[in-house]
Amino acid sequence: MVFKNLHKIENLFNHGFCKINLPKKNLSHLKENINFIDVEKEDQENGYSTKINHRIDTASKKIIEDLVKDTKMLYEVKKYLRFASEVNVLLLKTKYNHKALENPTGAMLWHRDLDDYFRQLKILIPLNEHNLDNGCFSVASRKIADRKTIFIDRTLKERKDNKNEDFKFRVSDKVFRKNFSHYIYDFEAKEGDCLIVDTNHCYHRGGQILKPNLERNFIHIHLGYFTNIHHKFMKNKKMILPFLFVKSMRAFIKILRAPVGNFNSKKKIIS
Repeated sequence: MVFKNLHKIENLFNHGFCKINLPKKNLSHLKENINFIDVEKEDQENGYSTKINHRIDTASKKIIEDLVKDTKMLYEVKKYLRFASEVNVLLLKTKYNHKALENPTGAMLWHRDLDDYFRQLKILIPLNEHNLDNGCFSVASRKIADRKTIFIDRTLKERKDNKNEDFKFRVSDKVFRKNFSHYIYDFEAKEGDCLIVDTNHCYHRGGQILKPNLERNFIHIHLGYFTNIHHKFMKNKKMILPFLFVKSMRAFIKILRAPVGNFNSKKKIIS
């Protein structure tokens, strides 16, 4: 499918994602800082990129803080979320790993997030060029399935030796593209590009690095509501009143049989 309105907010509402160009920012110090940080390629074997937030200097942290503030004020974000709250911010670095390439798992498989009953947005900001070789992010239109449907990959269902339990709700790239190739967008990007995705409604996958000596660096900004399982109100029991209020809200929504994850969902096997 050619997403004719990819750069417009209509694409976000119709398909669950849109691509925009961020206002120019001087990110040179942050990028230089990242280049001096080495990560173990073995980190990729669990299916996720390496978090390096804690390893950057104060100046780099300030650059990211400013980016988060600017992101929350984006027109697309304010229209889609209305009351955007910061859930978390990750600085991620990924290196080539042959074992991970041969046996993708976790976020490297197609899935939908199970973080909330309501909307959320993940904003992906590349810090180097992203292409198919160094594992660009991929997303599919929300139109492939309603919120109640979860796809089960028959080939993964037959393989239950994976610690991430991928067979329960993830799909291999081969099977997913076989079924939904016309609904997929591969986020090949350069500095200044930004992808805004509702990962609760869109199937997506983190890209795999296909060639040695390549890496992928990006900022991952997660925005949503206080009912999100990753929100500080859901995690910090010391904030007793917000914690109890949010827990009560989620319990009430479950009673209304709103689908989330395996709960109240229809499973559809594909191959």
